[in-house]
Amino acid sequence: HRDLHSFPTRRSSDLVTMSTVQEQNISLGTIAVNAIFAILFVIGAIFIGSITFSKLIPKLEKYMKADEIFLVLTGLGLIIAFIASYYFNLAAITGAFIVGAIIPRKNFGERLGERFNLMKDIFVTLFFTGIGVILNPLDIAPLIPLALLLLAIALLSRSTGTLLGGLLTKHKGIKLKAAAIGLSIRGEMSLIIAQEGIAQGVVDQDFLILAFLVIIGSIVVCMPFFNKILKLPHSNPEDQTKQSIDKCEL
Repeated sequence: HRDLHSFPTRRSSDLVTMSTVQEQNISLGTIAVNAIFAILFVIGAIFIGSITFSKLIPKLEKYMKADEIFLVLTGLGLIIAFIASYYFNLAAITGAFIVGAIIPRKNFGERLGERFNLMKDIFVTLFFTGIGVILNPLDIAPLIPLALLLLAIALLSRSTGTLLGGLLTKHKGIKLKAAAIGLSIRGEMSLIIAQEGIAQGVVDQDFLILAFLVIIGSIVVCMPFFNKILKLPHSNPEDQTKQSIDKCEL
C-alpha cells in the first residue's frame, strides 16, 4: 500500500510550486533555480531512501516492533519536513511525501498501513474539521457558480487524461474506468496548497473556499459512480477491487 496515510504519497510537482513566490518581486531565474534544487532534493531523497530502506526495514523488523518502527519513520518524516521547508522552501508535507514514497510497499507497508487506518481516519477528520472552522459560511454562496465551473473543468480534465493515458498504455475495462473516476476526486492536497498560498500571500481566502467546494463537489459527484463500478462483477473481485482502490487513493 503506498500510504501509511500518515505519510501520504502525492505528486512532487504539487509540492514544489507554492513556496518561492512572495509578495515582493522575484526574478524568474531565482524561481527556476529554487525549483530545480527542490526537485533534485525530492528525487534524490526518494532514490537514496528507496535503496536504503528496502534493505534497512527487514533488519529493523528483527529487533523492533512495528509500532516502534512507525515512530522512527514519523520522526524521520518530521526531520525531512524541516529540511524541506527551511532549506528548500517547500511545503512541510514534503516530508510525509518522501517518507511515504521510500517505505517498501510490499509486506511492511501494507501491514503497517492496515494497523494505522484508525489513526489516519482521526487525523483526516481533524484536518477537514480545522478547514471548515476557518471558513466563513457567508463567503461561500457568492463563489458557488465559479466553484461549479472549476469542478466541471477539473472532472473533465482528470477523467479524460486518465482515460487517454490508460488507452495509450493498453489498459481498459472496469479497472480503467475506476481509475478515471477515482482520480477525478480532489483530495486534501488541494487544501494544503491553498493554505500555503494564503500563508505566502500568493492567493486570498477565496482560493481556499473554492478548493474546499471543488473537493466536496468531486466527492459528491464521483463516489456514487465509483462505488457502482466496484460492485460490478469481476473475474477476481477481491484482487480487482483492491487494485482499483490502490490506484485511486488520494
